[in-house]
Amino acid sequence: MNVEELTRQLMLEQIISTKVEWVTLVIGTTLALITAVAGVYKYYKSKNEEARTEVLKQVYAPLYMILVRQELYRKLYIESVSPDEAPILELTNRHQQLKNNQFTETAEKILDREDFINTIDKINIGLASSKLVTLIAMYKDAIKLEEEFSEKKNEIFWKATTIKCDIEKDLIKEIVYRYNYIYKKLGLHRKDRLCKWRVNKEGYFYIDYDLAPERIEQIKRLVDDSPPTS
Repeated sequence: MNVEELTRQLMLEQIISTKVEWVTLVIGTTLALITAVAGVYKYYKSKNEEARTEVLKQVYAPLYMILVRQELYRKLYIESVSPDEAPILELTNRHQQLKNNQFTETAEKILDREDFINTIDKINIGLASSKLVTLIAMYKDAIKLEEEFSEKKNEIFWKATTIKCDIEKDLIKEIVYRYNYIYKKLGLHRKDRLCKWRVNKEGYFYIDYDLAPERIEQIKRLVDDSPPTS
C-alpha cells in the first residue's frame, strides 16, 4: 500500500468515525429530549389529574349526590313528574293523629330545597365553572326575590318564580354534565360496572332500576318466603 492509498484510507476512517460520533450524539440528544418531554408530560398530567380530582371532590360530587338522592325519591314517589316539570323536589310526609277527639297534623320534610341550597353554600366556589358560578348567583337572587314578594304574589314574584325554575333546570344540567365530564377525564368511567343511572338527551339524570310490577311481586314473594330471623 503506497502513501496515497494509506492517506485515503485514513481519511475514510476519520469520516466514518466522525459520522458515528455525530449519529451517536444525535441519538443521545434525541433520547434525552424524549425523556425530558415525557417527564414534563407526566408531571402536567399528574397535576391536571390532581386539579380535576379536587374540582370533583369539592364542587361537583356533593351536588351530584344531592341530585342522586332526589331522583331516587322521584322514582319511588312521583315518577310521573319529570325533572323538566319539577327540577328540584320538595317532599313532605304528613301524619294525622287523633288525640282528645281532635285530629292533629304533623309534617315531616323528606326533601327540602334548603338541602340543595346548603350544599351549594358548602362547595368551593373558586373551583366551579364560570357557568355554575353565574347560575348560582342568579339562583340565590331569584329565591330572595321570590321570598320577599311571596305575600303580595305580584308580577315580580311570578317572574322570580319562573326564572328560578328555569335556572334550576340549567343548574341540574350543568352539574350532571360537568361531573360526568371530569369523571371521564380521570378515566374512572372505565372502572364502573354499575350502570343503573342514565343521562337523557335533555341532560337530566335519572335512575334506571327496574320497578315494574312483576319485579316488585317477585321481591314480595322472596320476602314472604324468607325464614324469620331470630
